[in-house]
Amino acid sequence: MLIRPDIMYKMPVHNMNQKLRNNAVLLNWVTTYRKYVDSKLFKIADDYFMKQQDQQYLLGQSWNHYFPYKIQAPWKQPDNLFIEFLRYSLYKPRDILTMLNEMVDACNGDIFKHADFEDMLTNYSVYLKGELKDCMLIYMEDSDYSNFILFFDYFQGHKNFDYAFFETKHLEYVRYLKALERKIPPFMETASEALQLLYDTNIICYKTVETLPNGRKKNKMFWSYKERNYANIQPEVKKGGKYAFHLAYAKTFRL
Repeated sequence: MLIRPDIMYKMPVHNMNQKLRNNAVLLNWVTTYRKYVDSKLFKIADDYFMKQQDQQYLLGQSWNHYFPYKIQAPWKQPDNLFIEFLRYSLYKPRDILTMLNEMVDACNGDIFKHADFEDMLTNYSVYLKGELKDCMLIYMEDSDYSNFILFFDYFQGHKNFDYAFFETKHLEYVRYLKALERKIPPFMETASEALQLLYDTNIICYKTVETLPNGRKKNKMFWSYKERNYANIQPEVKKGGKYAFHLAYAKTFRL
């Protein structure tokens, strides 16, 4: 039986960590941009196309046939397009397969262009909203969700923010709901609770800055799904720091 880690955490079970170690397998699809070729997610994506062929190909050949180009970022070497899929996913096979299905359904021809990927993101946003609502119904009633989703209106133009900004926007949000005599959704009563909820659901990450040996500064992002392990099923977000919306959610909420 598959069950989400946040649901497990909410079960009134004594000594949950030990029970998870002894009786469950924590599925971990996390990879890095440098090692994506060795990841289970890339194998699933490549297999998606390879199974449609009349012969077997080496890992990556089918993928590279349908995506015969790289994406260029101004600060680094060109990347395989699969990196873009990772950036817009929550590192779940369903996310990757949904993006591929949307592209295949919308496109004609033998290969994809980057414009096809960008066009796909509109329908992917619809999927992501559905996934988020399903996830949130563990934390709140369906009637609370419409009030919850209003919170993101306060972050228009602010994909990155600090804790002070978050507190200010949360206060504005709470005052707005109270003025309309609406109920504040569960886990949204305080700024601290709201921040943890967004982190639990991977809507946001928290960021730190580390200094490299050459003296350059590098942002390091911490996502709940990457920090999660048997001993820490529900990682805590650090308070008082800097944060960023997930790229896919930023697009979904038009931030």
